[in-house]
Amino acid sequence: MERRQTQRRSRRVHVTFWDTADQEPRSGYTINVSSTGMFVGTSQPLPPGHKVRLSLSFDEQEIAIAGTVVHAARVSPLLQQSRPSGMGVRFEHDHPELRNLIKPGA
Repeated sequence: MERRQTQRRSRRVHVTFWDTADQEPRSGYTINVSSTGMFVGTSQPLPPGHKVRLSLSFDEQEIAIAGTVVHAARVSPLLQQSRPSGMGVRFEHDHPELRNLIKPGA
């Protein structure tokens, strides 16, 4: 059953992220993005409920986003062709600057 209220768009963009305890950033990439959240492919997902800061780099711009991890999946490298390891993040605020990333044909 689909619980998302906004449509997600498949996009692959580099993401750097931190939780409140991280001294060094972690990295990953977007798998899909919407106006309310994204799935970040990473081998180091944070657990659900963690607050996270994200930085996306695309089209020569960088966007800082705050969110909350809503689900996480650690997947064996042998199975990552069928399901990626990563985490779903819900944004805390609207980010109008993401429109270029999620518009069709982008």
